[in-house]
Amino acid sequence: MARGQRKTIDDQIAVLDEQIAKVQTKMDALLEQRKELEQKKREDALGHLYDMIQESGKSVEDIMSLINIK
Repeated sequence: MARGQRKTIDDQIAVLDEQIAKVQTKMDALLEQRKELEQKKREDALGHLYDMIQESGKSVEDIMSLINIK
């Protein structure tokens, strides 16, 4: 049985480059999604903190001065 034509090393490198590019695109998309989720988590935490400050009856400046005590 005859074998198919073998790919040259340059062809094999080209195939690998294409695969790497696809994986890189996927990785970039996943990193962007992670960044968006981290931003949402930060916004949620800040919102929760602000709600707690409001419920305490203290001002943001009061809380900041408590935090900055050295």
